[in-house]
Amino acid sequence: MGAIVSGSAHMSFAPFSVTSIRATAVDFATPFFFSGVGLLGISKERDVPLLAFLAPFSSELWAAIFIT
Repeated sequence: MGAIVSGSAHMSFAPFSVTSIRATAVDFATPFFFSGVGLLGISKERDVPLLAFLAPFSSELWAAIFIT
């Protein structure tokens, strides 16, 4: 945003939303695609147990889920 306002860049491709404050500083094009998809990554490699997906819930809760 700063490079556009200062004039060192002519356009930008960036994932931020249009707000009224930003619209007073620069001209925005109409968005033609919005996915809402994010990307997460881990910087260190580590071994993940096979049943790691069960960790967020207690065993009692998993039992209740499977019973119902």
